[in-house]
Amino acid sequence: MKRKNKSSISQARTAYGMITPAMLIIMGLGLFPVLFTLWFSLNDVNPGSLATKFVGLKNYAEVMSTHAFWNSLKITLYFSVVSVIIQIILGTLTALLLNQNFKGRCFHLLSLCCLQDSRPCLMMQRRHQL
Repeated sequence: MKRKNKSSISQARTAYGMITPAMLIIMGLGLFPVLFTLWFSLNDVNPGSLATKFVGLKNYAEVMSTHAFWNSLKITLYFSVVSVIIQIILGTLTALLLNQNFKGRCFHLLSLCCLQDSRPCLMMQRRHQL
């Protein structure tokens, strides 16, 4: 078994000390909205005055008793399942096609990667034009 010397332990502590604040901030930015949303869902909140009244799971029971919720859930599940199946099929076919040797293969690979990376930019540009 290899023993670590004091220098490597000191470097590891320094590295953890430097990365810890950033990790705490990132975890806080991810965790705060989740906890805040959970708190809102368990309370009856008046948006005008931000007055709150704890109601527990009453909000969930009220939403789950509506036909609109179950219809929306059904549509969402259908859309998710169908879109994942289509993505798997198209992704597999594309990978099998681009795994073959043919003239222009590098161009197609490059264009596929560039189009995939530029899609968010194109969408933002379109949004600003509207």
